[in-house]
Amino acid sequence: NLVREISPNSEFTLNANRRLTDQTSTLGVQFGDFNFNLTQSTAVEVTAVRLGYNNRFSDGSTFLGTVSASRSDYLQTGDREELTGIGARYSRPISELLSWFLDTAYQHQRFEDESAEDDLASLSMGLDYLLTSRMDIRAAIGHRQKNSDIASREYQENWVAVSLNYQFF
Repeated sequence: NLVREISPNSEFTLNANRRLTDQTSTLGVQFGDFNFNLTQSTAVEVTAVRLGYNNRFSDGSTFLGTVSASRSDYLQTGDREELTGIGARYSRPISELLSWFLDTAYQHQRFEDESAEDDLASLSMGLDYLLTSRMDIRAAIGHRQKNSDIASREYQENWVAVSLNYQFF
């Protein structure tokens, strides 16, 4: 992880990691009182790189831009999944405790085993209200659209969310 301060108000970040993890799939079937659960786990080696630029403006607004790439290798099956993305977030205070934000993101996902590619684009906006120095409440609306080489994976959704967020550290 590398953080480089460009000016007192802006910084550049670079994060690179490689980890070994697992992915678990569970299939559950129930017939009356009989439950059948099939659980399958597979080892996954994930390599990821993320670049970020963060800038705080004199009016209190902030801009965060990110570019990321990752590769997941499924060790038992030999499958590979590649993901590249770009995102941006702009936030501006309305008052001392209330601010609004706008998020946008684009991801391109490639599945080597299926020779398929997916594109996911999202846009959301909302309000953040600071309850305490570590707790805020957030309300947002958004739109997400996924296009794919496989028609059954395509969708469009509009969503609304309200959340209560607490930072432990």
